[in-house]
Amino acid sequence: MAGIDVVADGELYRFDVNHPDTNGMIEYFVRPLGGVRGQIGLADIDAFARMGEMKFRARPAAVVKSAISPGTLDLLSPFQRARGLTRSPLKFTVTGPHMLSRTLLDQHYQKTGELAMALARVLVAKAKMDGLLLAGWSPAP
Repeated sequence: MAGIDVVADGELYRFDVNHPDTNGMIEYFVRPLGGVRGQIGLADIDAFARMGEMKFRARPAAVVKSAISPGTLDLLSPFQRARGLTRSPLKFTVTGPHMLSRTLLDQHYQKTGELAMALARVLVAKAKMDGLLLAGWSPAP
């Protein structure tokens, strides 16, 4: 209404002072998912450190215990909050499955690529379910 092309606060509403590595952005997406455990123990931190893939994180965002599902992930509410501020086209930020997969301690899929694809399928399904994604779009097989 003010003539601004895109109205959004970026990642600010996802900020969590308890997660200085990524300001809570990644936890915002993974903690509500089904199949993950958000409580991180010392053994989890040690296992994540041995993986050596994520140098900027000291601990995993969560632990994958079983098949990933949408759980209580809510994409619609923050989208609707921004949607109410403009009639212009609106983009909604979703952290990519590749980044999410690399920040998790995977005790289920055992391959980063398989975990990333499972995350992609869940994010796409959730976005479609909430009406945030065009019908017919899907990640590469």
